[in-house]
Amino acid sequence: MEADVVIESVGPATWDKSMRSLAPGGRLVVCGGTSGPKVEINLPRLFFKQYEIIGSTMGSYEEFDQLLQLVEQGLPIAIDSVHPLAKYEVALAKLEKGEQLGKIVLRHEGQ
Repeated sequence: MEADVVIESVGPATWDKSMRSLAPGGRLVVCGGTSGPKVEINLPRLFFKQYEIIGSTMGSYEEFDQLLQLVEQGLPIAIDSVHPLAKYEVALAKLEKGEQLGKIVLRHEGQ
């Protein structure tokens, strides 16, 4: 299955699979690298498939530092519900209706 957009937050451990999951002209949004900071790119695949690779964060370094301080102080995180990834439709419907109070978590099977 090929996707128009793939969100990559792991790094080298999943990079190649993420790249292979893209449809021609697809976008890879990179927002993390928990398995390491460096990846290898198959350049012919990149330019022949006309992929876009986009780096993304959820805020500035200053905002992230403030967030870490709040977490260290015990900031409670409101989790509305946890759903298995296979049941993402239920979570998405809840989100679209605005019925959640807090985060909706999707969990991979086996975790």
